Order: sequence, then C-alpha cells, then structure tokens
Amino acid sequence: MVSLAVFGPDAPPDAAEIESEVEGFGAPWELNDFARKVKRRDDLLYVPAPVDAALPLSVESIAAAAGEAAPAVRGARSVVFVRYAGRPVEDEAHLRAASLSALALAAGEGHAIVDLGNRRVFTPEAWAQFLASEDWLAQQVVVDAEQGDDGTVTFYTRGMARFGQPDLEESGVPQAEARARFERFQAVFRALRARGTTKVGDVVDGVTLRPCTRPPEAIEHACVAM
Repeated sequence: MVSLAVFGPDAPPDAAEIESEVEGFGAPWELNDFARKVKRRDDLLYVPAPVDAALPLSVESIAAAAGEAAPAVRGARSVVFVRYAGRPVEDEAHLRAASLSALALAAGEGHAIVDLGNRRVFTPEAWAQFLASEDWLAQQVVVDAEQGDDGTVTFYTRGMARFGQPDLEESGVPQAEARARFERFQAVFRALRARGTTKVGDVVDGVTLRPCTRPPEAIEHACVAM
C-alpha cells in the first residue's frame, strides 16, 4: 500500500487532465536513475477531490507539521490521492511510479506532496531532492515515539505497508524505562524489516508479536505489537 496526496491551488482535475500530466511528465535529470526503473503502472489509482469539510483527513493537522509546505496545504482547493494497493514489486517500481506521479501532479506553484503513510510533507522541490537522494528508500519508514495523556510512552513505525509488512508498535512504556525499551524496539524493528511477511504470533528477535490497534487517523491499519 502506497498512499500519497498532492494538494493544489486549483479545482480538482478530471481523469483526462491527470493522465495528461502524468503521461507527459519528464523526470528532472537528477532523477534519471530513479526513473529508469519505473514502468507504466495501470494499477495506480488517482482520486481527485475538493479540499472541503467532507475530506477524510485533517488538513490543519497536516499543515501544522508541514514546515515550508504549510502555506500550500492551507491554501489548497483540491487534492489528488495517488494510491497503489498491490504487492511490492522488484526494484520498488510501485513506489517509484507513485512517487514520480505525485511529482508530475505537483508541477506549478502552490503545491504540496504529503506521504500519508508516514505523515511527511514536502514542497515539490523538496520531494524531487528526496527522491534523488541515495538513501531515499531507507527513509520510507518513520520510527518515532509519543507520550500519552497517562504519561506512558508509545513507540511506533509508519510506512511499513509499502514493503508489504505491518507497522510495529509498543505502548504503555513507563517514562523511566523509555530509553532502554526504545533501543530494544529499534532492534526488533530492524529484524522485522529484514523479514518477508510478518503476522501476529510470529517470533521476531525473541519477541512474540501481538495484535495492536491503529489510531483512527492511520492510513494503513496493518500493525503488530511488542
């Protein structure tokens, strides 16, 4: 599963406009190597929508963490969702194709690209630079922590679904134990990342994985817990 969103300043494009922008796009020279492994993908889904009260995501929560892309998010009139829901393929061609499609749809002023899988937000220029970086693939998954209202800490990953794997979570961690437990969480994450598919009940690096519940705003709901 790959879920990207391209926010723009104009009315939602129709299917013909989207196809024209994607098919006619020429990748910048710095993305030649990236684009070389991309083939036409008829399994990519493009869903245009107006930015209004019916949009199933909080635009303000995205804008609040968008940095220099925040004005484009807040000023957007439309969003085009770029989605791939199939299995991972060789050379991450599915991820490359979706990423280049998003860049094509963000051409022009006033656009922002949101990776809904890991909540990262980019200007088109920053997105192009990100894709051109040697470690773009290693940066696809976010590993982070947040403190709950009860004072305990939750560790989590975002973005594993694009590699056909569930995200990893550990909740209810006392603050006094957070540093040591986070190191252990990262070790299990690395072991999980090196596997193929993973499911509840599997033992990863000595830990038996349990079910977990994703928050309502999560795009990908596949998750296992320590």
